[in-house]
Amino acid sequence: MNERDFDQLVASVKQAGAIKHGKLKPGRRIQMDPTDIKMIRKKLNKSQSEFALRETR
Repeated sequence: MNERDFDQLVASVKQAGAIKHGKLKPGRRIQMDPTDIKMIRKKLNKSQSEFALRETR
């Protein structure tokens, strides 16, 4: 990885941390309907707990 790309990656990680800690607002936010999530779980053949576990890793 070149230095410019690395610097952009570091800046992105810092920005994500600031958003997570409420110091910066996200540029966009995606909201999903529970029905959409159920369809995704069904396509992945995962239970609610399996899906939740998968998403937090």
